[in-house]
Amino acid sequence: MAERIDADKRDRIKASMDKFDEKSICAKNASAVIGELSQWVDSTNVLSIDDLMPFFSKLSVGYHYNRENNKAISIINIGIEQLGDRFLKYSHIKRQYFSHMSEMYFKLGWYCSLTAIPKEKKEKEVGAAFRNHVYYGMLDCALSSHNFDFYAFYPAKDYHIDDLKNYRISLSNPSTFNDPVDCPIFKWLEQQIKTGNHSMIVEWMKSAYSDIRIRCFVRNTPFPSLQELHPEPLSIEEYGNMLMWSHYADSHRGYCVKYRLPQEFFNTANENSPVLFLAPMSYGSAINVLKSNLSVQEALFSKHKCWEYEHEMRLIYYDRKSTPADYVKVPLLKDMITDIYFGVHCKESDKLRIIEALRGKKVQYHQMEVDPEHLYSLKAVPLDPDKIKDLYSQLADLQTCWDELMSIKDAEPAE
Repeated sequence: MAERIDADKRDRIKASMDKFDEKSICAKNASAVIGELSQWVDSTNVLSIDDLMPFFSKLSVGYHYNRENNKAISIINIGIEQLGDRFLKYSHIKRQYFSHMSEMYFKLGWYCSLTAIPKEKKEKEVGAAFRNHVYYGMLDCALSSHNFDFYAFYPAKDYHIDDLKNYRISLSNPSTFNDPVDCPIFKWLEQQIKTGNHSMIVEWMKSAYSDIRIRCFVRNTPFPSLQELHPEPLSIEEYGNMLMWSHYADSHRGYCVKYRLPQEFFNTANENSPVLFLAPMSYGSAINVLKSNLSVQEALFSKHKCWEYEHEMRLIYYDRKSTPADYVKVPLLKDMITDIYFGVHCKESDKLRIIEALRGKKVQYHQMEVDPEHLYSLKAVPLDPDKIKDLYSQLADLQTCWDELMSIKDAEPAE
């Protein structure tokens, strides 16, 4: 009997919702929207999660256009609370939950930006709302790895080798990337300022997105869940990508690291800690800068198709509660670095530094060479254990020489 009553109530609420398309809600019909939907606020427990968000979204827009912004904020907060309760009860609804929460927090930030409250309080409330919008939007795109392999190319710079020595990985501010429109959200926000769209919230959105930190990986073989998007893996191995060596490893003078990322390395479950997850890149020919909003996928995980050769996956770090440094350093778990590939022109001294940085770790070393049978291709030649011992011997000799030099330098002059 109770189930029949709930089903009847659900049908009536949905009938009320169907009377209004959210995009058509305006000052003229705002009162009608409020009158039709507000009667059901205390009965939304019968709605599915996919109906819950549009119900509160439409009602809040009605209040907004009726110039009752505080009520719009109150309604959105009720919707956020109910979505959270529903998620705790049904943890399998992650995707719907994340996308709906992201949209609800966007509206909350928009409404809060219009309220007449002290500046400091407004900045805090609006900033928190948009950070939550970005946070949940990213989780909607998130993937984790079950011991899948990823590759990253580096120049033999001190700070990269320090990461090896300290067994960590650094994630960067996207403003440091070589593509000026990497993470298109920032150029899109600039365009919004020029055209006057969302001018009141652009700076808050920019601030929220600016705290994302990224490490770029190469993975030719798509995840099982992405097979439909990228059904054919490349025929060459990731470490054989000539352009990656040229563009990211100092013209073959650097090195490539192979990482094996276990699921326990990531965080997409603990909402009290920064998120750490993987996201695939998509490649296209254009993004319409006149769009009223960008999805998080478009904002952060899309690039022009000229970059498609990178076969990029991104490791994302985001702390919605604080602003990180430009470079965030995340500790690696045991045995996450499995292989090192030295570039064709990598100096012996740099190889020594890299091998010393990873001393005691289970790592396989390889030397990249031009394939004599296919001159436009590279091949990885495993380093002979005797060669590695020889490098260690050279390192020991260098250390001995250095110690002797230091002892002579520090010795008191003879009388």
